[in-house]
Amino acid sequence: MQPSKEQLLWMYAVMAKARYYEDTMAQAYMEGKSPKFDIGAGPVPGEMHLAAGQEPCAAGVCVHLRRDDTVTATHRPHHVAIAKGVDLNKMTAEIFGKRTGLAGGRGGHHLEVVHRDGDFVRRVASFCRATLGVIRRRGRWVAYTKSADGVTTILAQMGLHEAVLEYEARAVLGEAKANANRVTNFDAANAGRTAAAAARRVEGGALRAGQAGRHRRSVLDEPTRPDPRAAAPPRGARPAPARSRAP
Repeated sequence: MQPSKEQLLWMYAVMAKARYYEDTMAQAYMEGKSPKFDIGAGPVPGEMHLAAGQEPCAAGVCVHLRRDDTVTATHRPHHVAIAKGVDLNKMTAEIFGKRTGLAGGRGGHHLEVVHRDGDFVRRVASFCRATLGVIRRRGRWVAYTKSADGVTTILAQMGLHEAVLEYEARAVLGEAKANANRVTNFDAANAGRTAAAAARRVEGGALRAGQAGRHRRSVLDEPTRPDPRAAAPPRGARPAPARSRAP
């Protein structure tokens, strides 16, 4: 089945949008992580799995889906989400750990236990103090959690206390940096709006002053017209006698 012209244009637009988004996120992710790479530094701490170069797969699949269809992806899902029509603002907010994100800023925490034996993985999940989901993926069984509390609970149960402290320290550092960025952006936005409002007021005052000056000049330049009522004699008054000239 050959795609129509409309479908080809749609796929091209989706691929261009996905590639531009991934390139932009790559720059944002590397911010603050150089010259020595620190995975916990920058506005986006942690790992970043980009899908640059995989845009045709998402466009080719999603072009055949209906609006009410559901689609899942791998750990590099940005291109699929974009092709399915995700809200880019909410997805970006989720990547930056903001509450306005798709999952309330709670995405990004992930821990897995992988084994070929499904019974073993289910027993591990039942022994854990945190709630784990169990799925089968690529011929293996996986028990996983995607919550920060679940990750720290499992690490502590395994006796990896130093890993718990390091994990929590990075989480706190990332949250502090995110809050600082939000405050900075908020202050900058407020300053910009205040400056724009002040400029509009100054321009409006100058415009009104100019209009008032033009009005005053027009009033002063206009010749004074005599009042006919002031020139007419009152009713019943006798006209003054004319003075005779001397011979």
